[in-house]
Amino acid sequence: SKTKQALVRRAITRLINGSELLTVSSVARAAGVSRWLIYNTPELKTAVTRAAAQQRATWAQGHEQTGMTPKGAVTELLRLQERLATVTQQRDHYKRAVNTNLAEALAGRTPEQMASYISELETQLSTERQNTDKARTAISLLEAQVEDLNDQLRAAQSINRTMMKQRNEAVPVTKLEARIPERG
Repeated sequence: SKTKQALVRRAITRLINGSELLTVSSVARAAGVSRWLIYNTPELKTAVTRAAAQQRATWAQGHEQTGMTPKGAVTELLRLQERLATVTQQRDHYKRAVNTNLAEALAGRTPEQMASYISELETQLSTERQNTDKARTAISLLEAQVEDLNDQLRAAQSINRTMMKQRNEAVPVTKLEARIPERG
């Protein structure tokens, strides 16, 4: 783990002055570790966050400088060209990945098969919408039943309280008689 953390710190140092945007993903890629390691190690996450903020501040400062020397302007231009090339490569890589995934999903299908596949998807969508409507109706009915049962429960509880009060009220005693036990 210490070795991987050292790799991450070296990658941060390399990337901070480079043309690639410093992110958790770019650092993980450059260090050859998983993003999980960076996200779950607070020191590394903080180091990446601080370095990214520093890199962005440096880049922003380069754009705000007035009276830039010709040599400084050339350096800035070269850095920006390198950054543009990197971003363009990343964009092209992502485009190829999307096209490859789409091509794999659609590979070997004739137009008729595609039409059939689309029809199946539309049928599934329609069925799912109907099932959703049925489920909503069932939910409404069940909610109404629950409400009715709650009303009945409250009424029964009220009746029960009334009966308990009546039972516990003192009944006036008019006459007391002694009972003689029967002998058998």
